[in-house]
Amino acid sequence: MGTTKEYSMNLSNDTVLMTPNEPSVLGIAIALCCHHRCEWKHYVGKEFFSSQGLTAEDFEIFQRLSSWATCGMKRQPIDNEHWKANLEEHNFEKNSTYEGTLTTGEREHVGHLCKRLIDQGRIWYLQQQGFDSAVQYYTSPSVSLENVLLTAIPSPTIQQTEDC
Repeated sequence: MGTTKEYSMNLSNDTVLMTPNEPSVLGIAIALCCHHRCEWKHYVGKEFFSSQGLTAEDFEIFQRLSSWATCGMKRQPIDNEHWKANLEEHNFEKNSTYEGTLTTGEREHVGHLCKRLIDQGRIWYLQQQGFDSAVQYYTSPSVSLENVLLTAIPSPTIQQTEDC
């Protein structure tokens, strides 16, 4: 779930695993998914959001819209149980105001942008902790729509010499 990623990054920091000078962690790899489940109170990228002029309320909007990347709000019969469960899972109502304003492809694109924005806050957090971090695609969307991996390794430290 979305919050699990925040817990693992915070756990690493709280237990002093994330000390680049004496790293006991050689690297981090977290498969990212379920952005729509991520909660502001657990999100590690709060400072990044604030630095961009964004608030907790903005985060909530991005969090909800992130589900468009995988569900796209495609039209399906209303009596379809799977469709109803999907709407509930992603906190959308049947008569969504978004329906009809954007194409499925546009909604999916917006969803991907929201996911990457949330992920950028995670990258920024890890960089502040002394890690080089990035997101990478590890498989094609035809295999899985949730195909992004967050990786981080301790940043190399540059030792200055007194030879000058």
